This record gives sequence, structure tokens and C-alpha cells, in this order.
Amino acid sequence: MLLKRLEQADLVIWSYPVYYMSVSGQYKRFIDLLYHAQVKEILKGKAAAILCSSIHFYDHTSQAMMRAVSQDLGMRLVGAYSAHMEELLKKSGRLRLSVHWREWSRKVATGEEDFSEFAPQRSIPELSELKWPIDKNNPSSTGKVAIVGDLSTNSNLKKMADSLVDAMGERVLIYDLAQADIRQGCLGCCRCGMENECVQDKLDGFRHLLDEEILGAETILFALDLNNRLFSWRFKQFWDRSFCHNHVPYYKGRKLGWLVAGDLTANPQVLEMIRGMDQFMECQPIGIASDERGAALCQRQLSQLMDASNRPFDENKIPPQLFSGIAGKLIFRDAIFGTMRLVFPMDHRYYKKNGRYNFPQKQWKARILVWLATPLLKLPPIRKGLQKNMISGMVRPYQKVLAKLAKES
Repeated sequence: MLLKRLEQADLVIWSYPVYYMSVSGQYKRFIDLLYHAQVKEILKGKAAAILCSSIHFYDHTSQAMMRAVSQDLGMRLVGAYSAHMEELLKKSGRLRLSVHWREWSRKVATGEEDFSEFAPQRSIPELSELKWPIDKNNPSSTGKVAIVGDLSTNSNLKKMADSLVDAMGERVLIYDLAQADIRQGCLGCCRCGMENECVQDKLDGFRHLLDEEILGAETILFALDLNNRLFSWRFKQFWDRSFCHNHVPYYKGRKLGWLVAGDLTANPQVLEMIRGMDQFMECQPIGIASDERGAALCQRQLSQLMDASNRPFDENKIPPQLFSGIAGKLIFRDAIFGTMRLVFPMDHRYYKKNGRYNFPQKQWKARILVWLATPLLKLPPIRKGLQKNMISGMVRPYQKVLAKLAKES
């Protein structure tokens, strides 16, 4: 029935809610089915558009994935629209969407399409044997290491995981999601927001796996097998179910690394998701090991991950937040402080306790300075003087600090 409808369609709209920076695990499983030769032949040449809904947290990576999927399936993309989950309740939001719909319809009729920005995915050769001339009883080794991923389909990913176990011994535990007791993905019911309790907690072993096993590790290595523009649906299902902890950095205080099998270079949206998780979870990122450039480089990258996992967690090694981390915090801060705290009171408690509600920013000194200086800067001589000395004024405080440090040294 579905194949018949796809065959008859002039336009296919990929419509979905954003789950953890991308489509849900269930939707990814559906996308995998579309890559079969018979289905690809049906979709080839058809127009496609993307319509997703979220609070604009990493909706761009979800759209990037679906743009790449459309390109792989030989479809011509005519547009994409990301609506805030409350936007279409307003007349202005519905009007804007209708304008985009008319533009999509026009492109369908004229044969136009959007720019295709993704490189074709390469098939990565099988890794040769990874050998480790390393002492398994390294005295610097510290803490449990958890490797989490779907190891059922990619032999390179399994080799990478097994090699770390071989090198570091019994403190490394592999959690193969293909063997895990996870009955299904996140249902999107948001009932977990009240007490962080999922309606599926007593139906499978997911909660024990996450809270007792994985969060009991000092170092967590996520193992990703890239296929069809994202990692496997099993890993995405695992991420989605982790939403039982809602919008808080529940991996905080741990070291976080990544094993990636597949063409990461051709999938920059996945790399951005990795960087985003490093930022949002406030972890100590320890790097990525990838198989895409051969065994020699992969082994060096694995060695670096192993060396980092052997060192104690150091909060000072957590890098400063970049745009992605700061923007994500602000999006969730404003959303939870608003009406979402009714559904997610656990988030509200965390944000309140940890100073996430950092507004309005009082900054009394700055406000008084601006109040006094604004009328003065309307005077041409003073304004010109400020503009003339702008750079030296910005540098002067650092010169004082450097002079003080030089004196102390």
C-alpha cells in the first residue's frame, strides 16, 4: 500500500518531530527500508520537501540528514521548513507555512530543486588487525570504561571496540545494543517530565542499562555505525529513550569519546551532533576514532582515546562552551522557564538549583556606566575620542594583567 502511494505521489513530504538532534529511531528504521533498490527506483526523480517540528534545538542537523537522504534516493528537494511546536497555533505561523507550501508547489511544477550539498557516501574498507603492544596492567588506568553501540552490522566498529577491550582489560565493558533488552523507542508522551520515570521502565531493561551500567562509568565511548546518513536505528532508539532524563546534562562529570565506523567526512551533520553532545552534556571530550582513513590512523586515534581514558577526570579540561552549547542552553532555559516547566518540573528544579535561570542579568555597574555615558557620547568630541582609542581601550585591561603576572613570575 505504501509503495503504491509513493509511486503515485508527485511530492513526498518528510514530516517528523525532532528527537535528539535528528529523526526518531522508528523513523530511521523506516528510512533504512527506503534504501532498498526497489523503493529507490520508485522514488527516483520525485520531488521531496521537509517539514519538522521542535523548539529549534538542532533541527538543522535533522534537516541536513533528510536533505542527504533525499539526495541519496535520487529525489529533488524543493524546500524545508522547521516549525516551532507552538508556531502553527498562530495565524502568522500558518500564513508563513502556506507561503512556503505555495513555493514548494511552484518548484514541483517547474522542475526546480534546491542545491545538493552532500558528497556521496563511500564504502569504507575493512580494517586490518589492530595490535596493541601495551601493558594491560597500566598503573595509571582508572575507572570503568563503557562502550555503547550497535555492533551487529559493522565489523570495523566491532574490531575497534574489541581492540580497546584487548588493550585495557576487564575495566572496559561493551554494551551491544543489538543484544540489549530494549523493547521499543521513545513514545514521545513526555510523562517522564514529572519524576523522570518512563512508562516503559518496568517493561524492559533500558533503565538499568542506562542508569546503573552506563552512568556508572567514568569514561563513556559511544560507538556509531554510520549508514544511510545517520547511525543505526538501534543507537538512535537508545538516545531517544535517554530522554527520560529530559533536558539536563545527565552525562556531566564523565569523559566522553566516540568510535565511528563509516564515512564521517560525507556526513558533517553527524559530526555536528557529536560536537553538540560534547557541549550540551558538559563532559570532558576525549576525541573521536574513525575507520575512514585506514587502520594506521584509526589505531593512533584509538590509542589517544585509551590514553585519555587512563587519566582521571579533570573538570578544568572541559573546554569553554561554543555557540552550539550556549545557544542550546538558552533555548532550554527560556522554554523550561516558560510553560514547559508544567510538564518538566524535574528540569525546572535542576535549572533553578544550578543557576540556569541567569536572567534578567542585573549587571549594575554596566547599567550605571551605560546610563551615565550614553548622553556624553552624543557629544562629537567625546564620541571621536572613544572611537580613536577603541582598540587600545580593549587591550589595556589585558596589559595590566600581563604586567601583574610578569611581576609575580
